[in-house]
Amino acid sequence: MFIRTKHDAKLNRTRIQIVESVRTGSKVRQKILRHVGVAHNDSEIEDIKRLRAA
Repeated sequence: MFIRTKHDAKLNRTRIQIVESVRTGSKVRQKILRHVGVAHNDSEIEDIKRLRAA
């Protein structure tokens, strides 16, 4: 399980998701477990990651 950030340049925001790697046959896919939130700058990203770690 890990935290993934995906930046949307068009809307200038970053989505934060909790993701798990799942093996299906010989392929590895990523399954989104939870959408944590949306951040508009770097400090918001760090705040959300810090909340997840707590």
